[in-house]
Amino acid sequence: MLSVLELCPIHSADDGIPASKENLKERREKIFDTACALLQKGGYTELSVECLARKACMSKKTIYQIFESKEILLFELLQERLFIPMKFQPLSTPMTLAEELTELMRQLYEHCIHPRNLALLRLLIGESERSATVEQILSELIHRSDKESPLHSFLLEKREKGLLDFPDLEETSSRLFGLVLGAPFISHLLKCVQKEKDAAWTDRFIREGVRVFLAGYGTR
Repeated sequence: MLSVLELCPIHSADDGIPASKENLKERREKIFDTACALLQKGGYTELSVECLARKACMSKKTIYQIFESKEILLFELLQERLFIPMKFQPLSTPMTLAEELTELMRQLYEHCIHPRNLALLRLLIGESERSATVEQILSELIHRSDKESPLHSFLLEKREKGLLDFPDLEETSSRLFGLVLGAPFISHLLKCVQKEKDAAWTDRFIREGVRVFLAGYGTR
């Protein structure tokens, strides 16, 4: 029996009709959702515009009106769903440097282990080894996201205030992430989270990582 997606016609009824901002956003999200499903099923090679149009119940023309190429589609998909910088929301109560950094790392951790983000990351790890295009797109996005990272903003702000002292921003940011979130994040990424490593364990791990980091880079 054919699925609902397989029964959809290749062309949609609204082809050629200019989309409003709301409709354009809906179409983009539908294309992104369909692209993710195709990537999960068959990898980057399965992500042809023809197959994408059929599964999304749109024409190829509609897709090309939104994305000029398959490569641009993948770039924008990953950028919007995986690499958009997380917006740090500090607590309203006054915090010490350690408390503020701990809260930032908690929020970053929750962002990183979101199921949708983890699924995309697991997929991309394998696809980047098989496709030079995926590897190139990932490299560019990682380079851009590093510069816009909330860790970069936090570290720069605290260094300017004389609260932190470090020579290299990118190196220090990477060291901070690895020290504080490396083990918990890798455990989720590899699906090897042990039952005893619950929220309380993660909280203690983050707090201890922040303490060690500030012991090395804090000025007070």
